[in-house]
Amino acid sequence: MFKKEPNLQIVKKALGFTLIELLVVMAVLGVLVTILLVALDPVRLIGQSRDSKRRSDLQQIKVAMQQYYNDCKVYPTDAQVPFTNPPSALGNTGNGVDGAAGTCDDGAVYMKQVPNENGGAYDYRVETVNRQSYEVGANLNYTTTDDNNTRTKCDTTIGGASDYPANTDFVVCND
Repeated sequence: MFKKEPNLQIVKKALGFTLIELLVVMAVLGVLVTILLVALDPVRLIGQSRDSKRRSDLQQIKVAMQQYYNDCKVYPTDAQVPFTNPPSALGNTGNGVDGAAGTCDDGAVYMKQVPNENGGAYDYRVETVNRQSYEVGANLNYTTTDDNNTRTKCDTTIGGASDYPANTDFVVCND
């Protein structure tokens, strides 16, 4: 009487990824990210950028020191340049470079803000006898041959030997 129709099965195609496929892709991405991080070395890049800022800061201080010298014919004393505790001979607002009251330049501004070493201080040394030479030094994360040469050059400006700690890597001094 009635004809039986064969069971027609409708095959649905899967519209997603299997769990194994997702895990494989995540593992491959993890390996690629790890390789990229190792290749870029972000810690080193950050350290090098901080070193560049320190070198730049010291060059700016050098320019201000030379301007001070041109006006006063001496460099400021250690006490006049407390990088850790302005005001100083280098700053009229406590943050810059100017002459302290009673000095040869009486308020001339040479640098609006004395840079500091990431919350620390740069090392400043002046020849105490006649104040005709100075050194400002900083510690670096990654040194180069040029950095070592600055220390060698400046070691001769104040009495033939620097009184910096052994780990002061980059130094600027009067030319």
